[in-house]
Amino acid sequence: MESSGVLFKGFDGQGPSFSENLYRDDSFILLVTTMEFTAIIRKGEKQFVALCPEVDVVSQGHTIEAALANLKEAVELYIEEMGMPKEFTGHDSFVARFAIEENA
Repeated sequence: MESSGVLFKGFDGQGPSFSENLYRDDSFILLVTTMEFTAIIRKGEKQFVALCPEVDVVSQGHTIEAALANLKEAVELYIEEMGMPKEFTGHDSFVARFAIEENA
């Protein structure tokens, strides 16, 4: 299968993005859409826990790589079964950190 190149890529570098690739063969043309999501990974008691906030899916694994691979599979299954949430536009997610002081 030969790729004719990227037709559309992302938005302005903020949040998840989409890209589409057009593949040509003698018998068909296939348009593949790639969606990029955010993964937040934290160390749990025994495993790493991975969260995809765009679709609110969580998975885990004994390594960061395993947790990420498991999350990717879980998100793919979620989208296959449930479809993309209507509010998911491809550029509306931001990851920010903040601190809260603990009262002693």
